[in-house]
Amino acid sequence: MKKVLVVVAAAVLLFVLVGFVLPSDYAVSREAVVPAPRDQVFARVADLETWPDWTAWSRAADEDCKWNYEREPDGRTRSMHWKGPKHGEGRLTFTNVEANARLDFELVFVDGDTELTSHGAFLFADEESGTDVVWSLEGDLGWNPVHHWVGLFMDSMVGRDFDRGLAGLAASFEAK
Repeated sequence: MKKVLVVVAAAVLLFVLVGFVLPSDYAVSREAVVPAPRDQVFARVADLETWPDWTAWSRAADEDCKWNYEREPDGRTRSMHWKGPKHGEGRLTFTNVEANARLDFELVFVDGDTELTSHGAFLFADEESGTDVVWSLEGDLGWNPVHHWVGLFMDSMVGRDFDRGLAGLAASFEAK
């Protein structure tokens, strides 16, 4: 029994020590061509109230999720806050808008007393068959060595949602 405890303690210690040397930062980026003019694609992404319709974080995936929106004086949505049993809690705020070219945002996920803040962007460029959209996100997971382990999987976890979101964005134009 003592040997088992020593092995378990050594494994936990190794896990923590390796976690401290893993990078704390991460970056995720996905790209797709959306079959619509750039101004229309930009307008859809810039309208946060459409996000639950085309992103992976949809109304259908979490029917009990509640979204709230903050608007600019001109009526544009500036930020959204959501809270639901499956999507969790978070907020997204546009920090820089360059019409038809770029949308920068801050994304905050809330887990109890912990907030994970990331920064991202959407880039839009004309493409022969529509609009090339690049969706990126980067952040720092802080000092917690367990979070550093999570960082190893951020590209696959978040990237999968970005892929589904970009496919949903494209499908929202193909349906029309």
